Amino acid sequence: MFSILNGVIYYCNRVKQEPLLIIYILLHFIITFIYKGFNLGIKSITINFLMLIFWVLIIKLITNDESNNNVFDDKHFKKHLIFTIIFLVYYYFYVKFYFLVLFVKIKMVVRNNTIFLLILNALINSLFITIPFILIALRIGYRFENMRFDLKHIKISLILIILTLIIGKINNFIFPLKLHKLIPMYFIHILINGLPEELIFRGFLLESLGKITKSNINAMIFSSLIFQLIHLPIIIAMNGSPIAVFCFYPSGLVWGYLYIRTRNIIPGVLWHTSNTLLGLIFI
Repeated sequence: MFSILNGVIYYCNRVKQEPLLIIYILLHFIITFIYKGFNLGIKSITINFLMLIFWVLIIKLITNDESNNNVFDDKHFKKHLIFTIIFLVYYYFYVKFYFLVLFVKIKMVVRNNTIFLLILNALINSLFITIPFILIALRIGYRFENMRFDLKHIKISLILIILTLIIGKINNFIFPLKLHKLIPMYFIHILINGLPEELIFRGFLLESLGKITKSNINAMIFSSLIFQLIHLPIIIAMNGSPIAVFCFYPSGLVWGYLYIRTRNIIPGVLWHTSNTLLGLIFI
């Protein structure tokens, strides 16, 4: 009980020292009010802000602080930064083309076969995003340990996934598949979003931004903003309002914080994949 209280006090004091984080949160509050209206906005902001505090405290409690374990050395940093920026631009236009053009045509072909659509999505993402990214990274001098593939934090992943399941259950979130279908669906979703997004946005982008800004918190904020921007074409393809992507749903912050604490993308990959598939991280 005292450790939780001390954690809350610590983070309240920490936030006061990070004006950019305060601005980030306040702007997202304002956008949420504009998009959802006052009543729904208050409810959404209150619940998700409390959930943000909850997840930050949980991550702090179950992880050892490895935030100073940086992957980039000064000698090769420029090369890593250029690679990250080029691939981010490519990733944005890939997402834009896929969801605004290709995805519509694929849906017309496969019609109501959701499983086949997801498998195809996973294969296309792997062929055009994950595999090229890893191969190029290996070619320019990375090893898999440099890309933060490490299985030593599996226990942390399991704790976070179980809590996600519980929160989903409390909010009556039930994915309409039986267990024997849900398990393969989980691994398909790892290839669709969990692996490529955590590898690129946390393993590379956040690391690069940390080196530039000299601040893990600022790196987390900027990587979260870019993560939101990349999802704009998806929102538009689903006939949603572009402003919706900037509502207060701070998943990018907590996945970034988890990465900073562990310097490992595997917990983020597994936890990220569980969100909206097995349970809920925010609502």
